[in-house]
Amino acid sequence: DNALFGYKYFRANGYFPINWLRVRNSLHSQHSVEERISPSRIRQIKKGLKNGAKVEEAHSIEEIEEFSRMLYKIYSSHIRKHFPNIEFFYHMISSEQGKIFIVRYKDKIIGGSSCIYSGDNAYLWFSGGMRKTYALQYPGILAVWMALKDAYERGFRHLEFMDVGLPFRKHGYRDFVLRFGGKQSSTRRWFRFRWTWLNNLFTKIYV
Repeated sequence: DNALFGYKYFRANGYFPINWLRVRNSLHSQHSVEERISPSRIRQIKKGLKNGAKVEEAHSIEEIEEFSRMLYKIYSSHIRKHFPNIEFFYHMISSEQGKIFIVRYKDKIIGGSSCIYSGDNAYLWFSGGMRKTYALQYPGILAVWMALKDAYERGFRHLEFMDVGLPFRKHGYRDFVLRFGGKQSSTRRWFRFRWTWLNNLFTKIYV
């Protein structure tokens, strides 16, 4: 329960810490998700729905496969971001520990998000949308909104965004999710490379 308990063991095994940011939305109050979101986000959500976008939970294999192909194209343009094999999403749904939400427009999946659940918390793991091709439908925004809305309605206390990452001054995704009403905080992540000399170098820099 106390993160400090593990530090000496990470260090003893050659790990080094890097400051890491997290964004977490509180859901355990009487305020609805929409009451916490910025006015500009609310306008975009309403416009997206008005312009024909529909948001729903994915259930079929065909929906999961189309969602995975769509999101893979988005993530493939980001060198740093890892995107899993489709088997990951099959397992997520079959285990009932996760959900996939999809944004449709004229029977085409143009956006989506995936969440996993543990205890009282929801974790948004992957999300994205074809925002350039379908700008008026705001697919990426609707995908995140649906994940938040579902977690709130199901009684989860928090939803955490899992990829806000390194504490760069400018971070597009972090700025994007903060407008959904969450709060930013700092934590640490521990890393270790297989090359000893590289671990030693980063240890000198960060420790």
